[in-house]
Amino acid sequence: MGLTPDQIQSIPLFADIDRNRLGQLCSLFERHAVRAGEVLFSSGERAEALYVLTAGEISLREGDLVKLKLTPPAAIGELGSITGITRFTTASATQPSEVWRVTSKQLVDYFGQHSDIAYAFYRSLMQIVADKVHRDQLRLDDMRCNIIRTQKAMKSLRDLVLESAETPISERLHDTLQEMIAHNRRVNYRVRPHTSLPANVRLDDGRVVEVLELSRTHVVLPAAARVGLGASGSWSGVFCTGNSGEFPISGSVVEIDDGTCEVELDLMIDEYGAKFDEYLTRLQILDFVV
Repeated sequence: MGLTPDQIQSIPLFADIDRNRLGQLCSLFERHAVRAGEVLFSSGERAEALYVLTAGEISLREGDLVKLKLTPPAAIGELGSITGITRFTTASATQPSEVWRVTSKQLVDYFGQHSDIAYAFYRSLMQIVADKVHRDQLRLDDMRCNIIRTQKAMKSLRDLVLESAETPISERLHDTLQEMIAHNRRVNYRVRPHTSLPANVRLDDGRVVEVLELSRTHVVLPAAARVGLGASGSWSGVFCTGNSGEFPISGSVVEIDDGTCEVELDLMIDEYGAKFDEYLTRLQILDFVV
């Protein structure tokens, strides 16, 4: 027996689809019996399917931390099934379970032929995503308020240390507070270039590598960027974006692993710093919902 509308109609993702049409959509899903401990997908994998849990329990983990345990009925990986984004969590069964699976290609092909079902599905998906974004914004607002209060408190403590009589720990305490204050500034928050606003770095040998992450003080590049690494750990390249043009950047490599190279940037001259800030601002705008 296949997946039925009764099993999934209470899931928000499918709530707006007409029952008869929902039955057609159910026919796309294939049943999978999942053993306890079996992994459905892992963090870092590209999303290729949507799952529906109808029996058992699935845990979602970030590293070793269990973030959530799902019980039936539940959709798993709904956003990734459409966008193909990289999985942020690892999903595994905590007990023998039953899941139903449909691939992203099957969904897209089906929706291409049934626009009415596609509209209801995408509308529900957008509502789910909007709710998640709203909840995340509430949490981020609380975190920003906590950071602001912490910054003010640390600045007051730093000033108090400067105004007080010198002690054996004064210098160390002052320097630690100063470092933490600088680290918590917004310019240090990292963002990832969007596909519509890509950024690259041209290396000394002419190769162009993609910028993976950046802030006002750091740039993370593929490990291939180590080609620009000097004997003393110094590094240089040309930062390239479509809107802000090209300009040189330099810095010191602070970390290299198997896949990436992180560069702590040197202070830029005003002209280049303004272009870099302009690009960062354009990226940060994408993080605001207005």
